[in-house]
Order: sequence, then C-alpha cells, then structure tokens
Amino acid sequence: MKQIAFYWKWGIGKSTTVSNISAILASNWNKVLQIGCDPKHDSTRALLWWRLLDPVLNIAKKIGSSFLFDDIMKVWFSWVNCIEAWGPEPWIWCAWRWITLVMDILKKLGVFEKDYNYVFYDVLWDVVCWWFAVPIRQYYANEVYIVVSGEFMSLYAWNNIAKAISSFWKRGPVRLAWVIWNERQVKNEKQIIENFAKKLWTEMIAFIPRDNIIQEAEANKKTVIEYNPSSDLALKYKELADKIGNNTNFVIPTPMWEMELEEFYFSNL
Repeated sequence: MKQIAFYWKWGIGKSTTVSNISAILASNWNKVLQIGCDPKHDSTRALLWWRLLDPVLNIAKKIGSSFLFDDIMKVWFSWVNCIEAWGPEPWIWCAWRWITLVMDILKKLGVFEKDYNYVFYDVLWDVVCWWFAVPIRQYYANEVYIVVSGEFMSLYAWNNIAKAISSFWKRGPVRLAWVIWNERQVKNEKQIIENFAKKLWTEMIAFIPRDNIIQEAEANKKTVIEYNPSSDLALKYKELADKIGNNTNFVIPTPMWEMELEEFYFSNL
C-alpha cells in the first residue's frame, strides 16, 4: 500500500490534481481511498459528481459512535473510495483536534488495514497551524508530494513542509517525493521552481498548465479525466499518475532559512 500526502497552499488547484490522479489509478483497477483533510470538505467533490460528502465528525455527531465504515465512505463514477475528514465551523476549533480525532476514528474502523493500493491524503498546508501535518507527523502517510507555483507564498509553504519532513523523518518513514508545478504564469516560474527543487534536494516531475478545460469539467460536475479523457491536460494527469505509482525516489529535504528563501526568490525573478 502506498500512503501519500499531497500538500499545497490554498487555491493552487490541489483537489483538482489529486482527484484526477485518484480517478486514473482507480480506472486501472487499483483500489484507491482519497481522504480530504481540508475544513472546506470539498476534496472529493469532483469524484462524486459535485456532491458534498458529509464529514466524518458530522456523521459521528449525528448517529453516535456506532457507525460503520460504509456510513462515512462514498463511491461514485470513479470507483474511488471517498472520505471527508472534517468541516468544523470557522473560529470554533483548531485543526489539530479535529484531524487527530478523525484519524483515530478511521484507525478504529480498520480503514488502514483494508487492501488499498493507494491511500491519498489531500491536505491544506497552513503556514501557521502546523497541525495540518498530522497525516505525516503521526505516520499515516510516508510519501509527500507538493504542488507549487512560482509565487513567493507558495514557495514559503513548500519550505515549511520541507521543515516538517526534516523534523519527523528520524522518528518514522516519512520522505519527500517530488514537486508538481501548477502553472500560475508568474515571471520566470519554471526557473524558480526548478532551482528551488534543487535547493531542497528534490526535482520537479510534472507541469500542469493553466487550462480552461478544468472549469469546463467543473461546470459539468466531473473530473477532467471523465469529462475529456483525450485532452492534453488529461494526458498530463495520466503521465503524472503513472510516475507516482512507480516512484521509488524519496529524499530528506534541506529547507532554507527565511532570509535565505527571500534572497533566493528575488534573485530568480
């Protein structure tokens, strides 16, 4: 079983990417579980034809502690098993309590003992609340992929994820895999990302261009791979899914100090 955490700054296209990867791998007869770890609880929406899945904690609150795995998991077109971890009201609770509690619930339900080929954690990386690192801090996931753009705050978040991995690796198997570039059309974007990847002892393995087909697919309540499987973007997602499935290249990253990061960024503009 490959247990993979996908981290990214909010608004960079995280759920679009992981949902298409999940759908592709599932269509190739892999058993895939996607766990949304974002308070918006919309990670799996495209996989469920735009239906919002009730989060685990909401279900627990409604029916008590006697619920079963099938009560929290849903499957639609893609045959990806979908779970949304949490969706608390804003300003009420911090992420750490909710994510930790959900992971404990999933463990008790035996979710991580099922015969999945892939378990994907779709995780928002908050630059302040480091408890979003729970999937890797508690070693539910041992491979980390980061989706980035050439914007400074994207690199800032990327660097913080590298710091987390460099802190946790001595106590467990977590490692950084590769970097996925999601284009935002900023100046010298490719150069910035390739050079920054080298600084962290990893590399960029995929380029996801800006493409209106994403909005078209969303308007039709589908993933790109379902909406137009022969499109250029769908082919890029297929290539990325294949690389992730076959990857054995993992590293312990070397994060930068904040001043070093700023100097690097502005020198590459």
